[in-house]
Amino acid sequence: MYIEWLMKQECPLFQGGGIYWRLYRRALVPAPAFPCYVELGRDEVSKLLNKSGAMFIRYASNPCEEETEWWYVVCDTYNPAQLSSKIRSMINMGKRNCVVRRLDAEWIANNGYECYLNAYNRYKNAKPIEKQVFRDMILHRTEDLFEYWGVFVGDNLAGYSQCIVDNNEVSTSIIKYHPEYLKYYSSYALINTLIEHYVVE
Repeated sequence: MYIEWLMKQECPLFQGGGIYWRLYRRALVPAPAFPCYVELGRDEVSKLLNKSGAMFIRYASNPCEEETEWWYVVCDTYNPAQLSSKIRSMINMGKRNCVVRRLDAEWIANNGYECYLNAYNRYKNAKPIEKQVFRDMILHRTEDLFEYWGVFVGDNLAGYSQCIVDNNEVSTSIIKYHPEYLKYYSSYALINTLIEHYVVE
């Protein structure tokens, strides 16, 4: 479904190694929203780079037993009892301090920019997009494929997530936190709710 959505948006896609690829900041990356592992030969890499005009290609090959600098976080089961007491304590504090709820795209488009902008205060060498661009981008993602969640401290949006839901897989494609509210463990409240909803329920 996500690839079909990209096609409908007329996003340039390139085929190679058995998957579709898309451009992201002058790099060629796998188009699927979920982790996929690809093996590419030099010839196939050259063809993809020539076709796309990308400066380089980024992908993960088959997973290995050794620890590397590149990793995905995948959660397919969840048992809070297996968490450390410190993490359980931070989740509980987040639940006490915050409320997490599902939001529609229009609400995020109209109310999420301040949180998005403040999240950029923590990033180095990153420039936020303009408010109207932010709004338009969210409003182009209103299909059932995209689900939005917000974490609130009182009436204030402390963070939000955009999830891509495709069949039995979910990807948290965007997460932004307002730094002012991190002390309330807003990130723990949001992530715990997403895992409980999508993995447990």
